[in-house]
Amino acid sequence: MTPWREAALGELCTCGRQAREVFVRADGDEIGYCGIPDGGAKSGPCPFCGLRRHSPGPCPRYTLRPPLTRDDSRPNGG
Repeated sequence: MTPWREAALGELCTCGRQAREVFVRADGDEIGYCGIPDGGAKSGPCPFCGLRRHSPGPCPRYTLRPPLTRDDSRPNGG
């Protein structure tokens, strides 16, 4: 069985939605899952690269946690 944990606020599913669970893959990478098995198919283009949705597997640009923006790195946004 694959190890998993509850997702933290801001961790993303491969479809771009807020993740509910995070699974640890065999290679050690973590991947989020929102609980909706549509893969974001009804949500427009891929939120990570802007192209068509990827199948099978996540976008090569997928990240569990979005990169911090300049304002996110400071307390209270600035």
